[in-house]
Amino acid sequence: MDTDEDLGLDKLFSEEILGLIMTEPIDPALYDINVEAELATLSTEQRKEEELDEPTEPAQSSLPNSKRMKLSSSSASTSKQVRAFAPQLTKYEMEKLKKSAIPNSTTSDTKYCFKLWNDWCEYRLKCHGDVIPLLSDLKSKELSENLKCFIFQIRKNDGSEFPPDTLHHIVSGIQRYLRWNENPGIDLFKDACFADFRMCLDSEMKRLQRAGLGSQKKKAEPLTEEEEELLWNKGLLGCKTPQALVDTVLFMNGVYFALRSGSEHRQLRSEPCQIQVIEVEGQRSYLKYTEDISKNRPGGLKGRKLKPKVVSHYNNPENPERCFVRLFKLYQQLLPKDCPKNSFYFRALKNPTPTTWFSNKPIGHNTLDQTVARLCSAASIKGYRTNHSLRATAATRLYNAGVDEQMIMETTGHRSLEGVRSYKRTSECQKKSVSDILNVKPINILAHTDHSQMVMQQSQTNCCQFMPPNFNFSSCNVTINLTSNNQRINSD
Repeated sequence: MDTDEDLGLDKLFSEEILGLIMTEPIDPALYDINVEAELATLSTEQRKEEELDEPTEPAQSSLPNSKRMKLSSSSASTSKQVRAFAPQLTKYEMEKLKKSAIPNSTTSDTKYCFKLWNDWCEYRLKCHGDVIPLLSDLKSKELSENLKCFIFQIRKNDGSEFPPDTLHHIVSGIQRYLRWNENPGIDLFKDACFADFRMCLDSEMKRLQRAGLGSQKKKAEPLTEEEEELLWNKGLLGCKTPQALVDTVLFMNGVYFALRSGSEHRQLRSEPCQIQVIEVEGQRSYLKYTEDISKNRPGGLKGRKLKPKVVSHYNNPENPERCFVRLFKLYQQLLPKDCPKNSFYFRALKNPTPTTWFSNKPIGHNTLDQTVARLCSAASIKGYRTNHSLRATAATRLYNAGVDEQMIMETTGHRSLEGVRSYKRTSECQKKSVSDILNVKPINILAHTDHSQMVMQQSQTNCCQFMPPNFNFSSCNVTINLTSNNQRINSD
């Protein structure tokens, strides 16, 4: 079936042919067009629809020449309207948009790994006189040999060695740089030409592991219920002050929606907000968070088939003072009307008014990332606590409550069980119970032996009490009455 666009093109094409027929004859040798066949493509119904759609205009033959020319020019302009498109981008703008598809953290990490390589090249030149070509100019064999020397010699600024996982991370950054610079198909971890390098890398990582480097990974610790209660009691969470309110909204966004430490908090907008208040008469109101993009769902070509994370959190009628739905609505009501739409967390005013508690300036990235660490420090809560602790808190609490892993994955947004299990932290009570089970309780052997002997003697005594007596009789009648079953036994 022809679409509306195809019919419009056919109409325009037929109008052009009619114009050619009215002006001068067509040479078949030049155009090779069957005019009658083209005109026949328009069915009777299509022509009727076009006649109904076209505005009624007076016949051009009855108009003066000047008006006839104006009418023909206006009809030509309306029939050849051009679709609206965006303005042409420069090469610089296109390159900037292309680079924006890569996360800033990945770009900075790649630059850091490339800088380490350049620092090593300068060291080889100064200390050994070796001139190493540019990284992108090295052939596969030369690259493999230089990478082997690089992983054995690379050190931190203080001269200490990198942990094994960091060493692997640096090699991955160098590979990423090579892929971005005219070598997109290179794979240092799979290509056969780098097999010798991979053996050296594996050997060095095992040596570092045996030396105790990288055995303990630093992870953000979750907050216990007692620690959160301490934050509420000290007034660090709540709605008594503007600073406490914005900190509470960030805290609850991190726990109830399991947002990541920095990027996902900074990606929140005030309008259109990813968090919507859903209120239906006769039902519990709730907040609905719909994810735009994240680490696990970056969008683009690879993420077009992935469903976004959607999490709902219902109101708390048992404790309305700590109800997130109420606090979220309060926070939105106290924002200024001219606040930027692409930001969500705004600075608290020192002198708030009854209707406005916050300025129109967003909280800085560094200040926002230090929120949980600042709150825990003010409450004298020890341990490594960051904004990422809120995400770990959500997974740990659901895990300790026995929630199914599939439900935990829907809250955290993980796409694999291995990913969500890495966020679950075993509580101290669980660790203590495991230790108590494995611990051997002290036993008094002498008392235990005496007790065993006493039990054996008592059991023997009880057995003797129920043993029937043995009598020796000869040439007499004996009658024995057993009171237990009232039986009489006669013996001759």
